Amino acid sequence: MVFFETPGKPDAIEKKALEFNEAVRGSMEDGVSDRAMSDAEVPLLKELIAIAFGKDNLARPSPEAYTLLSSKLLHWPTPQLFPILDVIRMLALNAYAAKHLSSSAANASFNLLLSLAASTAGPPDKVPAPTRLMALRLYTNCFRNTDMRSYIAQHCGEVLASVQGSAGFSNAQVQLAYASLLLNIAVHSRDAGTEATLNTPDVVQAVLSGGAEFLHTPAATTPPLADSKGGSEDAVLRVLCALGTLLVDKDERLSLARELRVPEAAGAVAGAHGGVKVKECAQQLLALFAHDEYRAHNKLLERVAEFAEWAGMDLCVLKCEATGYNFRSKSEMPIALIKYRGQQL
Repeated sequence: MVFFETPGKPDAIEKKALEFNEAVRGSMEDGVSDRAMSDAEVPLLKELIAIAFGKDNLARPSPEAYTLLSSKLLHWPTPQLFPILDVIRMLALNAYAAKHLSSSAANASFNLLLSLAASTAGPPDKVPAPTRLMALRLYTNCFRNTDMRSYIAQHCGEVLASVQGSAGFSNAQVQLAYASLLLNIAVHSRDAGTEATLNTPDVVQAVLSGGAEFLHTPAATTPPLADSKGGSEDAVLRVLCALGTLLVDKDERLSLARELRVPEAAGAVAGAHGGVKVKECAQQLLALFAHDEYRAHNKLLERVAEFAEWAGMDLCVLKCEATGYNFRSKSEMPIALIKYRGQQL
């Protein structure tokens, strides 16, 4: 799994949060100004920031600080929410904070993930990129701690629904965070086994659909994949790994992936991308779909081997070669799956 563990600048986050607090206080929208911190509550925000970005992993936020989060800070308008999400992103890595945030007692009156899923959902024109970015990083970090991992697994369907359309953001960091979330879900789904909440049809479909959507965007094929317009090479690689993790040894999921045109997208990435690792990963993903197609070829070669044995003659594999090219995706076919007597042609 991958996580976002690099802390931001505490002073800058505190400054931005206090600036937004004044904006919330002065809001004319009904009920919004009530969510602003009082002067007496500001030290609680500073306490949360100090613990979230400090080096003491054993530090514990006070009950009053948690109350401030659930009663006010996490109810700020979506555009002002991102510095608070950045704080919780780091708190999710703190064992004591993670245990509290995921506890049934804390979520009885305020469910953190469901609240965030509702307040940060929407297309790029409705949700500012910084807010979506920090929400995605928070969800990704939830897989670091055992308690938070179980917590997000219970609400994974709602979380995935809330971040739908993240592939459409032109921000490279949003794309990378989205790809990281899909990868962590896929890995946990594999590790947790068939009874895991993450293996429900809805969750599997959401991950496959999100990954397919990403691979069909220009960000997946536009080199050099390093700026805000072209996306991130790491993001493409993580999406390919997520899809492969979900599909390997899961033949029943391949038909859904075909409906989502994952093979065509992977083929386009393999044909257009300049990164060696991305090309290799895309080709390995294509090989999963090619497996069924090559069964017939291998069956034919089994018959050839039987005839050769009956006739007292055999093929010299060293003098044989198999080639293939997919003209639709403009990529070489994974002929490594074609074998004669267990040897690759």
